[in-house]
Amino acid sequence: MTEEHMREMGKAGWDMMGHAGPILPKMNEQEQRRILQKVKQYLNLKGHEKGARHFVAPRSRVSSTTLSLIDEIYETGFLFGGCPNNAQHPSNPNFIARVQGPSVRDVRRILDVAEQTNQLVVISYHRIEHGENNVPMSEFRKVVDHVKEKDMDVITPSQFIDGKSS
Repeated sequence: MTEEHMREMGKAGWDMMGHAGPILPKMNEQEQRRILQKVKQYLNLKGHEKGARHFVAPRSRVSSTTLSLIDEIYETGFLFGGCPNNAQHPSNPNFIARVQGPSVRDVRRILDVAEQTNQLVVISYHRIEHGENNVPMSEFRKVVDHVKEKDMDVITPSQFIDGKSS
């Protein structure tokens, strides 16, 4: 994604969240802290202050040190895990579960459970485009259409932690 894409999406209301390339637990605490702070600083400098409050753990690989640093530096952290989440009372906003979205069928099932139980579900996509290991736009649109059909609320991480729904 280019900086131009990020600006366009930010203006449309999306949160541009932090994400680091390296696997953080392979590094010492000082290096992890440096990377996490650098990611946040980059987003702030580029005008994505709201999104700079949130972090997605690369490949959900974390250690206790990584988790402590995410908790210290960010307001929310997103990891792989069981979804849906409890939207009413999250136990810790720095450890919100997310699921990968390449299977339309599986995502629809998760969305249905979340809708029936009034829960939060976070769907993660690395690439939405044509090509190997990418989710085609047509598959992504099927998920979006399912959300529209169910009339589900869609919120950004900032709206979630700020308690706003649009």
